[in-house]
Amino acid sequence: SGAFGIRICGATLAGLTVGGTTSLVVVGDDEVRPSLPACAGNTINGPVTIKGNFGGVEFDGNTVTGPLTVTGNTGSTPDGGTVDVVGNMVGGKSTIQA
Repeated sequence: SGAFGIRICGATLAGLTVGGTTSLVVVGDDEVRPSLPACAGNTINGPVTIKGNFGGVEFDGNTVTGPLTVTGNTGSTPDGGTVDVVGNMVGGKSTIQA
């Protein structure tokens, strides 16, 4: 689709909470897509919660020092699934559900 609710690439953050978006959420992307510039993974020094979004979630190639929670999301990613979470290093507990 090309429409993003949130797109974060190559950033260093103290923590991250994303909820209630109606378009695609991209926090790092492990694939090069012809229509988009590359999106490097991020360093997140704290907890990450991505919950209750309606446009799919890409969360790839990130380093997270705290817990990672990805729950209650709907919609679809460019790959066709609801949630694409791959290639991350997570220091805390991970809870991943569509």
